[in-house]
Amino acid sequence: MPSSDDADEAAVTTAVTVTPRADGPLVVDGPVGLTRPDGTVEPAQRLFLCRCGHSADKPSCDGSHKRVGFSAPGVPVARKPGRP
Repeated sequence: MPSSDDADEAAVTTAVTVTPRADGPLVVDGPVGLTRPDGTVEPAQRLFLCRCGHSADKPSCDGSHKRVGFSAPGVPVARKPGRP
């Protein structure tokens, strides 16, 4: 019989997390499905969802938040060395 620790570990590895990025999209990590308007389901391990309302590809983020100067609290993006 599996221990409760095994069950907790399984729940963590299959959990879906939603993280708001500072001045950017919502990042959805985990096994998810995005249902499109035509009813098809797009499976994904990571989605970037629009939070600014200006994406031409809603609900997905297309980077419009940068163009429109969207500002909202969230987790800062870790920048690679040498990138602004």
